Amino acid sequence: MKSFKEAFVIALLMSTLYLIFLGHRTDYVGHAIAGFGGTAILLVILFRLNPSPSEWKQLWIVLAAIGIGAVAEATIFKIAKFDPVDFNNQSIGAYLAGCCAVRTRWPKESFDFIITVSGLFIIAGFVLGHM
Repeated sequence: MKSFKEAFVIALLMSTLYLIFLGHRTDYVGHAIAGFGGTAILLVILFRLNPSPSEWKQLWIVLAAIGIGAVAEATIFKIAKFDPVDFNNQSIGAYLAGCCAVRTRWPKESFDFIITVSGLFIIAGFVLGHM
């Protein structure tokens, strides 16, 4: 992958496939794209602090994002109970963002773009998760 912009195309493709095959459960795609967006923001922070982080540091960021998703699912979004399917979909999104970050160029000029689009993914995930 040459740039992180391509990652957003992949995330949109993932979202489209979710909607095609699981359109009756918009919360699934919502959790997946929110997990993608949140992880992308954490990765941007990592790359801003260290322009050439090791792949191990990227892995730790993805694992931290998955952990944050687990805590959020168990606390903030604990309307009924911890939903392992929602957590799994969040983790799929986080994993996809991590895969997109490996060996990708992160020019500083794209950080604002990544944060903006990732924020929109989180908002869209929230909306889709509550439809």
